[in-house]
Amino acid sequence: MDSCAQRVACPSRGFCNRLLGFYNQEKSIDMTAAQPDRLDRLEALAEKNLIAIEKNSIAIDKLTKDIETQREESKDLGSRFGYYQQSMQSVINLAFSLIASATISVFITVVLKR
Repeated sequence: MDSCAQRVACPSRGFCNRLLGFYNQEKSIDMTAAQPDRLDRLEALAEKNLIAIEKNSIAIDKLTKDIETQREESKDLGSRFGYYQQSMQSVINLAFSLIASATISVFITVVLKR
């Protein structure tokens, strides 16, 4: 290919790919000079993210323990509720049996007095 077929219309970089190549080389030289600063910033961000991840891991562990505690308390409350429900059922049965026996004794007394 000739240089005319490789032309790119970009006024800030020139018309020839050779000029573009020179521009890219110049830019890459500037980037390599800035690489240590950029690496330092990336390293600082990585350390910051590592600290955040560790904090999140600790928080997740704490929440997992809290969930286990809540689960155990829920089982305990479930058994307590079961005992409460059984005792209430027993009280209700006792009340109905007392009402029934009182009613029967009243009927027997009325029938025997006649």
